[in-house]
Amino acid sequence: MARRISRTTTDHDTIRGWAEKRGGWPAEVVSAARGSRTGTIRIDLPSRPGAGKDRRIAWDEWFRKFDEANLAFTYEETTARGQRSAFNRLVGREAARARAVGQRASRRELRAEKRGKTSAASRARRIARRAAAVAAVRRAARATGRRKASRAEAARTTSRRSKRATGRGRSTSGRGTGRGAGRGTTRRGTTSRRGGGRTTRRSR
Repeated sequence: MARRISRTTTDHDTIRGWAEKRGGWPAEVVSAARGSRTGTIRIDLPSRPGAGKDRRIAWDEWFRKFDEANLAFTYEETTARGQRSAFNRLVGREAARARAVGQRASRRELRAEKRGKTSAASRARRIARRAAAVAAVRRAARATGRRKASRAEAARTTSRRSKRATGRGRSTSGRGTGRGAGRGTTRRGTTSRRGGGRTTRRSR
């Protein structure tokens, strides 16, 4: 669906061309013919209710009043449905300028707001990516720590087992040496000769 777009102009040819395309003509409001100059003229159109009641005037006179009153012409080319629009009105030029400035400011604000939202979204994405990276590093560090702890515990266990095995070997070797020494040094008897005789001693 097309948007309704209003335009404002003070160009005489633009105003006259717009009116003539719609079968319109310059007119002066009868009740205000002797009153204030501002708002006493209009573009009369066949589609307007009460068309023809106002006094027709020449374009030159109409534009003279238009410029003297410092007016501007606001109009639409098409309706929201894309049909030819008959909307028009006369406004003060100062008001038209202020409105145009306000519209430009509003557009700038909207663009700035969009940029701000985009920037905020970008910042949020960057922060999320950084947080995810930090979390990944921490998980990797914890996993590495667990692996190191497991290896250290395995090394301690192996060391304890080796020490136990060495201790058992030494204990067994000591017992065997003691027994052998005892047997080897036990004296069951000693034979000696004295003066041609044989004497046998038994150790106690």
